[in-house]
Amino acid sequence: MKLLLILSAVMLILALWARLRQRCYARHINYDVQTDAFIPTSTDWVKAHEAPVRNNTVELPADLPANGSAFLEIQIHSNWLGHHFDPCIQLLSGAYDDAQYLERGVHGRRFLNITRLLAESCHSQLRLLPQHCSIPDQTAKIHISAVTVAQDEPILVIAPHPD
Repeated sequence: MKLLLILSAVMLILALWARLRQRCYARHINYDVQTDAFIPTSTDWVKAHEAPVRNNTVELPADLPANGSAFLEIQIHSNWLGHHFDPCIQLLSGAYDDAQYLERGVHGRRFLNITRLLAESCHSQLRLLPQHCSIPDQTAKIHISAVTVAQDEPILVIAPHPD
């Protein structure tokens, strides 16, 4: 009986700690994590290519350019662990290996940066390894901005933090 009381108290403390941790984290997010991400694009500068996603594998179109900025627009659903730990998607294709973290409780469309994939070399497939989330079979979009900057032109970098 005493052991049952101790175990119950420990479980209650752990549950309260987990709930407090989740509430503290939620204060730093100023938007609904279940809303689709949206990036306004101009059709003159940004071209969209459709790419089927089956069994966490993206079939990349053959006509992707080797330069420019590229983002994979994809539907992502967090599982129950994704509400307590940061969901992550590992992107693999040949020698390309990248991990991109998402907000806890993610549910909706998100944009994954695949610019380095295009710069290294175009492959026919991109393998997605989700952690604490899932990716349903779908038709994703690859948004590519082919605008290039000459090496002698100045550029402005806008970052969310000063370093």
